[in-house]
Amino acid sequence: MTILSHITVYTTKIGQVSASIVTNAITKLAQELKAETITRINNYYGQPADKVLIGLRTHDCPNGIGVNVDSKGNMTFIGDPYNQQYGWDNLKTLATNTVKAYKVAATARLQYPAAKINIRTNQENKEIQLEVCI
Repeated sequence: MTILSHITVYTTKIGQVSASIVTNAITKLAQELKAETITRINNYYGQPADKVLIGLRTHDCPNGIGVNVDSKGNMTFIGDPYNQQYGWDNLKTLATNTVKAYKVAATARLQYPAAKINIRTNQENKEIQLEVCI
C-alpha cells in the first residue's frame, strides 16, 4: 500500500488582513493552546515541506498547519491533514476565529485607543471571546 502525502491549501474568507495581525493572533493562540509556533510545516512522512508566515503544531496536528498572507491581505492555510484531519480542522477553525477577533480588536483600538481589550479562547466550542471595555 502506498500513502501519498498531499499538501492542501485553503483560502479563508477573511479579507484585508495584515501579516502582523495574523502573526500576533496565531502567537497568542499558540500560548493559550500550549502549541508550538512554526515557520515550516511537515508532510505526512514528517519531512519538512513548505515555509509559512507562522503556523501551529500540536499533539493532534503533529505535522503542523501553516498560515500565509498574500499581497492582497488574503489569508490561507497550508498543510498535510492526512491522518490528522480532526486536529487540522480544529486548529484551522480556532485560528480563523482568532484572526477575526484580532482584526476587530485592531479596528476598536483605532476608534478607542484607551480601551481595554481581552481575547480568550474557548477550545471546546471553537469560539473566541472578544471583550472591549471603553
